[in-house]
Amino acid sequence: MKPLYEPIKEKSLATSKPEMVLLLLVFVTFFYSLACFYLSRFALFSFMIFEKPGLSYIAGFSIIGMFFMTPISIPISLIVMWRNYYKVKYKKALLYSSIPLLVFVLFLLLCVSGLMDMIISS
Repeated sequence: MKPLYEPIKEKSLATSKPEMVLLLLVFVTFFYSLACFYLSRFALFSFMIFEKPGLSYIAGFSIIGMFFMTPISIPISLIVMWRNYYKVKYKKALLYSSIPLLVFVLFLLLCVSGLMDMIISS
């Protein structure tokens, strides 16, 4: 017996247009490759934070760790993103393409909150 109604299947970008996903992933790969170069340089100069005399070692090394999180997350995310694309798991590939951006936003929020604490305490 035929059902009275058929469920509506949602079409997302990941399932309906694999060519669009490919184009987006190529763009993200190019953008992250350029960003990784500049962010890694920025992270290498983060050791100069110890020039501030009142900064403790724990706070200094935690800030340096935050500077290194984004450049480290980019190549890992690119590898996992392309692996999922070639396994035809487009939704996971799109999810992994956003991880470095989320890490960078988290890094900016932590830096802004740290700067606000320094401004308020001085």
